[in-house]
Amino acid sequence: EEIGSKRKKALTVCIAIGILLFLIGFFMPRNEITTALSLYTLEDDGENYRLSIKNTKGEEIYFEENSSSLWPNVRVIYDDTFLVKKGRGDAHLYTFINVGDSLVSEDFWDIEAWNHEKVAYVTFKDDKMKLIVQDIYDKGKYYTEIEKDFVEVAVGHQIVTRAMFLNDSQLFIEYYSNGGNEGEWEEKQEVIYLLSYQD
Repeated sequence: EEIGSKRKKALTVCIAIGILLFLIGFFMPRNEITTALSLYTLEDDGENYRLSIKNTKGEEIYFEENSSSLWPNVRVIYDDTFLVKKGRGDAHLYTFINVGDSLVSEDFWDIEAWNHEKVAYVTFKDDKMKLIVQDIYDKGKYYTEIEKDFVEVAVGHQIVTRAMFLNDSQLFIEYYSNGGNEGEWEEKQEVIYLLSYQD
Protein backbone atom coordinates (compact mmCIF):
# COMPACT_ATOMS: atom_id res chain seq x y z
CA GLU A 1 0.00 0.00 0.00
CA GLU A 2 2.81 2.38 0.92
CA ILE A 3 4.62 1.56 -2.38
CA GLY A 4 1.44 2.28 -4.35
CA SER A 5 1.09 5.63 -2.61
CA LYS A 6 4.68 6.58 -3.49
CA ARG A 7 4.10 5.63 -7.14
CA LYS A 8 0.97 7.79 -7.30
CA LYS A 9 2.88 10.77 -5.86
CA ALA A 10 5.75 10.27 -8.33
CA LEU A 11 3.31 10.02 -11.24
CA THR A 12 1.49 13.17 -10.10
CA VAL A 13 4.81 15.08 -9.89
CA CYS A 14 5.84 13.88 -13.38
CA ILE A 15 2.49 14.96 -14.87
CA ALA A 16 2.72 18.38 -13.18
CA ILE A 17 6.26 18.91 -14.54
CA GLY A 18 5.16 17.85 -18.03
CA ILE A 19 2.23 20.31 -18.00
CA LEU A 20 4.50 23.09 -16.75
CA LEU A 21 7.07 22.47 -19.51
CA PHE A 22 4.30 22.40 -22.14
CA LEU A 23 2.89 25.73 -20.93
CA ILE A 24 6.34 27.36 -20.90
CA GLY A 25 7.01 26.18 -24.46
CA PHE A 26 3.55 27.18 -25.68
CA PHE A 27 3.52 30.71 -24.27
CA MET A 28 7.20 31.60 -24.80
CA PRO A 29 7.66 34.02 -27.74
CA ARG A 30 9.07 32.22 -30.77
CA ASN A 31 12.07 34.56 -31.17
CA GLU A 32 13.33 33.46 -27.72
CA ILE A 33 13.33 29.80 -28.76
CA THR A 34 15.91 30.41 -31.51
CA THR A 35 18.80 28.03 -30.95
CA ALA A 36 22.42 28.99 -31.42
CA LEU A 37 22.86 26.38 -34.13
CA SER A 38 20.25 28.11 -36.32
CA LEU A 39 22.41 31.26 -36.33
CA TYR A 40 25.16 29.89 -38.56
CA THR A 41 25.47 28.37 -42.02
CA LEU A 42 28.46 26.53 -43.43
CA GLU A 43 28.44 25.70 -47.13
CA ASP A 44 30.99 24.10 -49.45
CA ASP A 45 31.14 24.23 -53.26
CA GLY A 46 34.01 21.74 -53.52
CA GLU A 47 36.73 24.40 -53.69
CA ASN A 48 35.80 26.95 -51.04
CA TYR A 49 33.67 27.03 -47.92
CA ARG A 50 31.47 29.93 -46.84
CA LEU A 51 30.74 30.47 -43.16
CA SER A 52 28.16 32.98 -41.99
CA ILE A 53 27.17 33.68 -38.38
CA LYS A 54 24.27 35.94 -37.39
CA ASN A 55 23.51 37.64 -34.10
CA THR A 56 20.30 36.94 -32.20
CA LYS A 57 18.56 39.71 -34.19
CA GLY A 58 19.30 37.87 -37.44
CA GLU A 59 22.01 40.30 -38.63
CA GLU A 60 25.18 38.83 -40.14
CA ILE A 61 28.15 39.70 -37.91
CA TYR A 62 30.76 37.26 -39.27
CA PHE A 63 31.43 36.02 -42.79
CA GLU A 64 34.37 34.10 -44.14
CA GLU A 65 35.19 32.33 -47.38
CA ASN A 66 38.28 30.18 -47.69
CA SER A 67 39.74 27.04 -49.23
CA SER A 68 37.84 23.85 -48.43
CA SER A 69 41.15 22.30 -47.35
CA LEU A 70 41.04 24.63 -44.31
CA TRP A 71 37.51 23.54 -43.32
CA PRO A 72 36.63 25.20 -39.99
CA ASN A 73 35.46 23.50 -36.83
CA VAL A 74 32.50 25.51 -35.46
CA ARG A 75 31.41 24.88 -31.87
CA VAL A 76 28.97 26.49 -29.46
CA ILE A 77 31.00 26.95 -26.25
CA TYR A 78 28.51 29.06 -24.26
CA ASP A 79 24.82 29.83 -24.83
CA ASP A 80 25.75 32.97 -26.77
CA THR A 81 29.25 32.21 -28.10
CA PHE A 82 30.67 30.34 -31.08
CA LEU A 83 34.30 29.25 -31.37
CA VAL A 84 35.65 28.91 -34.92
CA LYS A 85 38.87 26.90 -35.19
CA LYS A 86 40.85 26.61 -38.45
CA GLY A 87 44.20 25.18 -39.42
CA ARG A 88 46.24 22.04 -39.82
CA GLY A 89 48.91 20.20 -37.88
CA ASP A 90 50.44 22.30 -35.11
CA ALA A 91 49.01 25.66 -36.21
CA HIS A 92 45.41 26.63 -35.44
CA LEU A 93 43.60 29.95 -35.60
CA TYR A 94 40.75 30.63 -33.16
CA THR A 95 37.98 33.24 -33.43
CA PHE A 96 35.27 33.86 -30.82
CA ILE A 97 31.85 35.21 -31.90
CA ASN A 98 29.37 36.40 -29.25
CA VAL A 99 25.96 36.43 -30.97
CA GLY A 100 24.16 38.03 -28.03
CA ASP A 101 26.33 41.16 -27.94
CA SER A 102 27.38 41.08 -31.66
CA LEU A 103 31.10 40.80 -30.80
CA VAL A 104 33.82 39.21 -32.94
CA SER A 105 37.28 38.68 -31.45
CA GLU A 106 40.61 39.10 -33.15
CA ASP A 107 42.13 35.88 -34.47
CA PHE A 108 44.27 34.06 -31.89
CA TRP A 109 46.99 31.54 -32.76
CA ASP A 110 47.13 28.38 -30.68
CA ILE A 111 45.33 29.39 -27.53
CA GLU A 112 46.03 27.51 -24.31
CA ALA A 113 42.86 28.28 -22.32
CA TRP A 114 39.78 30.46 -22.34
CA ASN A 115 36.77 31.31 -20.25
CA HIS A 116 33.78 33.55 -20.96
CA GLU A 117 35.91 36.73 -20.68
CA LYS A 118 39.60 35.97 -21.18
CA VAL A 119 41.95 34.00 -23.40
CA ALA A 120 45.51 32.79 -22.69
CA TYR A 121 48.17 31.99 -25.28
CA VAL A 122 51.97 31.84 -25.61
CA THR A 123 53.74 33.98 -28.19
CA PHE A 124 57.26 35.11 -29.07
CA LYS A 125 57.52 38.82 -28.32
CA ASP A 126 60.47 41.12 -27.55
CA ASP A 127 62.93 38.25 -28.15
CA LYS A 128 61.34 35.91 -25.58
CA MET A 129 58.40 33.60 -25.06
CA LYS A 130 55.58 35.20 -23.09
CA LEU A 131 52.22 34.06 -21.80
CA ILE A 132 49.59 36.60 -22.86
CA VAL A 133 46.29 36.83 -21.00
CA GLN A 134 43.74 39.26 -22.38
CA ASP A 135 40.06 40.06 -22.68
CA ILE A 136 38.67 38.10 -25.63
CA TYR A 137 37.02 41.06 -27.33
CA ASP A 138 38.76 44.18 -25.97
CA LYS A 139 42.45 44.41 -24.96
CA GLY A 140 41.65 47.73 -23.32
CA LYS A 141 39.63 45.93 -20.63
CA TYR A 142 42.37 43.48 -19.72
CA TYR A 143 45.79 42.66 -21.19
CA THR A 144 48.92 41.39 -19.50
CA GLU A 145 52.19 39.74 -20.49
CA ILE A 146 53.59 37.13 -18.11
CA GLU A 147 57.22 36.06 -18.27
CA LYS A 148 58.35 32.71 -16.92
CA ASP A 149 61.49 30.65 -17.40
CA PHE A 150 59.96 29.05 -20.51
CA VAL A 151 62.14 26.77 -22.63
CA GLU A 152 63.12 28.40 -25.90
CA VAL A 153 61.39 26.33 -28.57
CA ALA A 154 59.89 27.42 -31.86
CA VAL A 155 56.24 26.63 -31.12
CA GLY A 156 54.71 28.41 -28.14
CA HIS A 157 51.87 25.98 -27.51
CA GLN A 158 54.36 23.14 -26.98
CA ILE A 159 55.83 25.02 -24.01
CA VAL A 160 52.55 25.03 -22.06
CA THR A 161 51.28 21.46 -21.83
CA ARG A 162 48.09 22.22 -19.91
CA ALA A 163 46.22 25.36 -18.89
CA MET A 164 42.82 26.28 -17.51
CA PHE A 165 41.12 29.20 -15.86
CA LEU A 166 40.19 28.20 -12.32
CA ASN A 167 38.05 31.36 -12.07
CA ASP A 168 38.21 34.91 -13.46
CA SER A 169 41.36 35.77 -11.51
CA GLN A 170 43.34 32.50 -11.41
CA LEU A 171 44.99 30.60 -14.26
CA PHE A 172 46.57 27.18 -13.77
CA ILE A 173 49.45 26.33 -16.12
CA GLU A 174 51.73 23.36 -16.56
CA TYR A 175 54.79 24.21 -18.63
CA TYR A 176 58.36 23.33 -19.53
CA SER A 177 61.10 25.51 -18.08
CA ASN A 178 64.84 25.38 -18.48
CA GLY A 179 66.32 22.69 -16.21
CA GLY A 180 69.46 22.94 -14.12
CA ASN A 181 71.70 21.59 -16.89
CA GLU A 182 71.95 23.03 -20.38
CA GLY A 183 69.45 21.47 -22.75
CA GLU A 184 67.37 19.93 -19.95
CA TRP A 185 63.68 20.68 -19.56
CA GLU A 186 61.85 20.70 -16.28
CA GLU A 187 58.07 20.42 -16.00
CA LYS A 188 56.47 22.92 -13.61
CA GLN A 189 52.94 23.60 -12.39
CA GLU A 190 51.76 26.96 -11.17
CA VAL A 191 48.64 28.94 -10.38
CA ILE A 192 48.95 32.50 -11.70
CA TYR A 193 47.02 35.17 -9.80
CA LEU A 194 45.99 37.52 -12.61
CA LEU A 195 45.07 40.47 -10.38
CA SER A 196 48.73 40.80 -9.38
CA TYR A 197 49.65 41.30 -13.06
CA GLN A 198 46.96 43.87 -13.85
CA ASP A 199 48.21 47.40 -14.52
